[in-house]
Amino acid sequence: MKKKEDKIRNVEGDGSSDLFENLISKSSDLYTALLSINEKLTALEELIEAGKVTGIFQDLLGELSEGVEKCLKAERQLHDRMRAIEQALFIPMVDDEER
Repeated sequence: MKKKEDKIRNVEGDGSSDLFENLISKSSDLYTALLSINEKLTALEELIEAGKVTGIFQDLLGELSEGVEKCLKAERQLHDRMRAIEQALFIPMVDDEER
């Protein structure tokens, strides 16, 4: 009985292996970028608490808020798509193992 990962990695000639590797790499890059954004938001909070960010930055804060909202929306979409992919991969695997 093969593991799900083995079956995925054993698909040859259709480019799926390269696609998985690319997606894994991109998700790692995204995680790193999100950590960096979070660190910078922490620094911004510290500047605000210190009184160094005033009303003149309101437009920039609005743009930042829009950007963060877009990230959150994209995260929800990614989560939903991953769940659908996991379900699509799991169901055929169960059928194959039962045969």
